[in-house]
Amino acid sequence: MRILVGILAIVGLWGSGDAAGLVIDDFTVGAFLLGREGGIPPQTVAATQVDSTGSAILGGRRDVKLQKLSGSGTQPYVHGVAGVPGLVSYNSNFGCNAIWTVAYGAGRELGFDLTAEGGSAFEVELHSGDMWSGPRPTPLTIRVWSGSGSATVTQDLIAVGTYTYPFADFAGVDFSDVDRIEFEVVQQSESNDAIDFAFSCFRTNGDAPTPVDAESWGALKARFR
Repeated sequence: MRILVGILAIVGLWGSGDAAGLVIDDFTVGAFLLGREGGIPPQTVAATQVDSTGSAILGGRRDVKLQKLSGSGTQPYVHGVAGVPGLVSYNSNFGCNAIWTVAYGAGRELGFDLTAEGGSAFEVELHSGDMWSGPRPTPLTIRVWSGSGSATVTQDLIAVGTYTYPFADFAGVDFSDVDRIEFEVVQQSESNDAIDFAFSCFRTNGDAPTPVDAESWGALKARFR
C-alpha cells in the first residue's frame, strides 16, 4: 500500500480582506523542499526557514518537522514556495500515522507580548480541505511556552473556516511574554482515511506585536541561550 505524507506550501487565493491580528505566519516567506526521501518508518525530516524582516514569520524563523510513525510504501515530502499570497497544505493518503509540527521560537525565545492591542486568542484559518472524506475529525494542537509555564490546547478540524483558541484556555501561560509556539496536526491511521488541508494563516486576534522589555524574564533568558 502506498502512503503519501506531505506538507505543501503553495501560492493560493488569499484575498485582500484579511482579518486584523498579529501574524504568526502567513506562509508568504521561506521556500523549502525536503522529505521526498524514501525509507521505512519511523523517520523524521525537518527544515528551517528564515524571514529577515520578521513581518511574515513571528520571530523571523519557522521550524518545520514531519514525523512518519508507521506505514509502508512511504514517500513523504515537505514543500514550500514563497509568494504572495501563500498557503500551507498538509497532505497524506490513508493507512499512515504521521505528525506535522511547525514551531516559532525554537531557535531563540520569542519574547513577544501577544496581548498587545487587545489580543486574546489564536486564530487558525483553514482555507480548504477534504472535510467530506472520513472518518473525521483531525486534531490540531497548539502548544505555548512562557516564563511562567506551558500549556496545550487541541481542537478538531471538522469544517473550513476560522478556529479560535482563546488564551484563557492555556492555563499557566503568561501571554505578555511568550517564548515559543507550536502548531501540530496529527494523521492517525486508526481514525482518518486521508488528509488534504490548506491553511492560509496562523495569527492572533490582536493588531500588532509588542516585543517585551529588554530586561524581562524572557529577554534575559534569550541572551544566554
